[in-house]
Amino acid sequence: DGVDLFEFNFRDSGSFYPSAYLDWSLINLSRTSRLKASKAGVRSRSLLTAQEGRDLLLSLQSTYYSLQTLRQLEVVIHDLYKLCRQIIAESPAADRSDSPNNITDSLTTKALELHTQRIRTQQEVIRASAMLAQLAGLPGDAFILPKTPLKPSAPWSHDLASSLKLATQQRESIQIASSRADQYAWTASAAENRYFPELYLEAYASVWRERYSLTETNKLDIVTADGISSEQYVGFGISWPLFDSGVNSAAATAGRLQAAAEQERMRQQQLIAAQQVKTAYAKYTAQLILKDNTRDQLRSAERALTGARQHYQKDPSRAVTTLIQAIDLYLSAYRDVLDNTLAFNTAVAQLHRYTSTWPEHLPSMTQQH
Repeated sequence: DGVDLFEFNFRDSGSFYPSAYLDWSLINLSRTSRLKASKAGVRSRSLLTAQEGRDLLLSLQSTYYSLQTLRQLEVVIHDLYKLCRQIIAESPAADRSDSPNNITDSLTTKALELHTQRIRTQQEVIRASAMLAQLAGLPGDAFILPKTPLKPSAPWSHDLASSLKLATQQRESIQIASSRADQYAWTASAAENRYFPELYLEAYASVWRERYSLTETNKLDIVTADGISSEQYVGFGISWPLFDSGVNSAAATAGRLQAAAEQERMRQQQLIAAQQVKTAYAKYTAQLILKDNTRDQLRSAERALTGARQHYQKDPSRAVTTLIQAIDLYLSAYRDVLDNTLAFNTAVAQLHRYTSTWPEHLPSMTQQH
């Protein structure tokens, strides 16, 4: 009695609470190490791509030079075959009879032998052509044949000492091992630095609005409330994980061991690069010395073949053996010239690969590709 009881009924209400939170790490030693480890990893992957590109280029060059050699050898064998057939056709009818002592039998045998060699060489040409098309990424039914004959490439422009220095400084396999060693070392550092505290800046801001309407029971009076409030603060915080059951310590130890392994791999790659450069350089210098000798040998064999043909025209019975020997010597001398040029060009290509330098005639667009 004497107490008035009031009952309110909400007729309309609403609220809106937008807020923002900012957490900005100011000092985080582990984050810096992780960033450097990521950069080293990206560098090693880009170097790996360059390494694969250079390996592909060496394979393309070597296969193309071999294909040129085989193609040119096939042409020379065919020319000698036609020469034998021509000499047989020009021989007197008595020398081309079916008698047991037929003078042209030896030439016929030599012509058939050359024809067999040509067929075998053609098979090797097809095999090398298909391989070159595969390396070039062409469809499976494609073949590549060279348009130009085999010629000596541009000479190597560095001595052995400079070549070894280039290989040590630029070889991708060495740089990859070095980058991976850095990556693992920074990964180990990041794990160790997780034990240090992290200083960060915090900022918080919030705004809210509330609105509602109510009426007292059995009355028509309406009470309306509408307000805006806000809250904000700025401060510094420290995060310091002290106990992790040794997880970060184990990760740091593993990273240091992997870095040491990559350092050892880098030293091994340096030895391999040096051995490859020295071998290719020795091959290059040897072929450079043999270059004039093989060409002199070919010119001498060509003169001998011309003389043997002239002698055969005068006295076929006595000169047929000399003529066949002259054909064999010419073919052998021509093979030596081709082998010398092939070995010379391959050695130059290998020196470019092992020192990680691009051939001067290679277009810049091809290098980028």
